[in-house]
Amino acid sequence: MDHILKILDGTKTMTRRSVKGRHYKVDQDYAVQPHRNKPSMFRIAITGKKLERLGDITPEDVKLEGYGSKEEFIEAWRSVNGGYNPQAEVIAYTFKLDPVYKAIGIGEMRKLKKIERVCGNKPV
Repeated sequence: MDHILKILDGTKTMTRRSVKGRHYKVDQDYAVQPHRNKPSMFRIAITGKKLERLGDITPEDVKLEGYGSKEEFIEAWRSVNGGYNPQAEVIAYTFKLDPVYKAIGIGEMRKLKKIERVCGNKPV
């Protein structure tokens, strides 16, 4: 659920998805869930997308993904996806938090931390 907190605090504004998965449209908004098949917590709007190989992530994109280094990103990718193939094609989506949720305060962040302890810490 680390990704949820990163989105809410503005440190994550990009995500990568396999080209084999669901495709998202620019200028559409989508629900964000703490885990697959769980209720949505808030919404994001897709602002851009690009096709690339997973291993071609730039240092700037690593930061937009919410990580301090490419190694951290790779570790998180492996944790979620079970492996890391730098040649795999992915779609990199940029997004922004729906303005309704930008006003969330520290109290709400603490509630999310509590949810994290209950649900575990597996980003989607």
